[in-house]
Amino acid sequence: MISNRKIMTRILYYLFIKPLSLLPLEVLYLLSDILYFFLYIIFGYRKKVVRENLLGSFPDYTLEKIKKTESTFYRHLCDIIVETIRLFSMSVEEAQGRFNIKNIEVSNQFFEQGRDVMVALGHYGNWEFTGPSAGKFLHEVFTPFAPLSDKFLDKKIRTSRQKGKGHLIPKDEIRKRMREPHDRPRLFMFLSDQNPSSRSGKLFWTRFLNRDTAVNFGIEKYAVQHDMPVIFARITRKGRGYFDVELELITDKPQSLPHGEITMRHTQLLEEQIKAFPGHWLWSHKRWKRKRSE
Repeated sequence: MISNRKIMTRILYYLFIKPLSLLPLEVLYLLSDILYFFLYIIFGYRKKVVRENLLGSFPDYTLEKIKKTESTFYRHLCDIIVETIRLFSMSVEEAQGRFNIKNIEVSNQFFEQGRDVMVALGHYGNWEFTGPSAGKFLHEVFTPFAPLSDKFLDKKIRTSRQKGKGHLIPKDEIRKRMREPHDRPRLFMFLSDQNPSSRSGKLFWTRFLNRDTAVNFGIEKYAVQHDMPVIFARITRKGRGYFDVELELITDKPQSLPHGEITMRHTQLLEEQIKAFPGHWLWSHKRWKRKRSE
């Protein structure tokens, strides 16, 4: 028997999300502007978390500059929301046309060598476009994710994100998938700035945005175990609904580097991107809950 909560999820999807996803982005951005007013000005959604994160990351910023960055972030967040809704109905061709990978040869060279690749990226720009745009890579693209408890919504999101060559893999299956025999090289795309699990084996402590930060060590661990080149993907918003992506090779010899070097490097590259234009990073997460004393 379907619970009331599951019924509400279906109603939300079929009456609101799906119809909205059929609208062009130019129309949805009008909704984004309205959403910004309510989310930021009226309700102050996670405003305390965002303000604390910004103050801790940029102690030299004036309060005026903090508020300006804060406002930019909320406008960006609202654009991400409507863009993510649009992706439920957006064609692969449209998604790829909006997601310009400027130097795809950085990753494709390893396809020719028959090597799997690890790509690190942050919650910057709009990472949701990486799934539908995966067809630009010669590799099959796999991204770990946390399955939703609501099976209906989980299935809809998987369908939306797995267009083209993109594949979502439950986090607890990544290790198994990497070890599986395969006919063609694969590309694994990991978010580098997620709050890591409490298991100490997955943590690496480094300095990030002016404070001690626990970084997920999975990118380096898997790259070293499977001798995968590591690439950083720098996603930048060039305009509403349009993104440029630059790929930067961190190393093609991961097993030759000292412990922690890969993790520190992709973390530094993300930090440089955030510092250059902080308003397009996801500031609403509690990323510094864990203290080094733990």
